[in-house]
Amino acid sequence: MDFSNSPNKISLNAHAKINLFLAITGKRSDGFHEINSVMAKIALFDQLTIEKIDKLDQTICECSNSINLSGIDNIAYIAVSEWRKITGERSGVRVIIDKKIPVQGGLGGGSSNAVSTLIGLNQLFGQLLSNKEVLCLAQKIGSDCSFFLTCGLASVSGRGENSRDVSFSKSDTVKGSKVLIIQPPIGFSTNLLYRDFSAKKDFSNKSWAEEKIRSWEKGDIPTSELLYNDFEKVIFEKYLFFKPLFTEMMDLFGLQFNISGSGSCFFCLLDRDIDEFSVIECAKKYLGENLKSWITSISY
Repeated sequence: MDFSNSPNKISLNAHAKINLFLAITGKRSDGFHEINSVMAKIALFDQLTIEKIDKLDQTICECSNSINLSGIDNIAYIAVSEWRKITGERSGVRVIIDKKIPVQGGLGGGSSNAVSTLIGLNQLFGQLLSNKEVLCLAQKIGSDCSFFLTCGLASVSGRGENSRDVSFSKSDTVKGSKVLIIQPPIGFSTNLLYRDFSAKKDFSNKSWAEEKIRSWEKGDIPTSELLYNDFEKVIFEKYLFFKPLFTEMMDLFGLQFNISGSGSCFFCLLDRDIDEFSVIECAKKYLGENLKSWITSISY
């Protein structure tokens, strides 16, 4: 993780992620869902600055370009509170987030912010927690938080709390891949989409999902055959523009688009030279001029 620090302040880059594969395999007794996923960090990130302040027990969380994301409901604020409970450290803390990752986009911005906050606090206050303790705390804070403590390309299971690095040989074939991300002018609620998905009872087979990931990791199938997202089963029914848009993108440009996480962002891997701006203009026919787009890469 990129960071710079001084005795009283530290700055870190909190990277976004995309889901190359996401299968929802059942609902658990605790209300969460079982998943099997492959996640990859990308070179789109928020910048966090964490600094000590004078007032004991005070936590300030500021999102520099969104007042709605500032304050006690921000998951970075929650991360500070949970870290205090474990360490007993009472020094005042200010967390400033320069937000670049879209909200409700399925790119893991909140979880990444929380984990970067834990890492920054640990650096700033002299490694009060071991790596294992940081991992346990991250798992407590959010389902997919543990992913952001991996190398950046990982197989994720359980409710998202179990993450393991993908083999180095496969990692080398994916790292640096160019990614085009597009977001419609709306965000999606993960909780509502899980509710809608559960109502369909159209869960993927767990053995199939595990075998798909194993086959890809062994090199038996290319990354293009791994790409999959169960959430598309409900998203395509709720938002009718997605399916014809994805079909046209394939017909015109030969590009396979997939939703990342629970959306609303969708992405494609650009494995050849292509005019990305023509692709974005095509998307505007379906989504309007207010869509957002990023040309980035898988980076870890």
